[in-house]
Amino acid sequence: MAIKSDNVQAAILQNANAITESLQMFQTLAEKSGDDLAMQYTTTKENYENQISKLKERLVKQKKQHQELSKLQQTLSAEVEQLEYERTQY
Repeated sequence: MAIKSDNVQAAILQNANAITESLQMFQTLAEKSGDDLAMQYTTTKENYENQISKLKERLVKQKKQHQELSKLQQTLSAEVEQLEYERTQY
């Protein structure tokens, strides 16, 4: 009986050690995956912020071009009107 109880005790200790190692491994993996998710979030957020910044710059540039083209259109319209007036005078 003593031999059997020693074997049972050794088997229980081995199982307990294996369970402890497995738990530590799962905890480490969980921590790493948490870091990976945080890293992915940060990277994605930075990418979105960069894209937003680029789009804002593009919008400002397009508004400026629109203003310049509007002024040019007004100038050309005035010149065309003047030319039409002069043409009708002759």
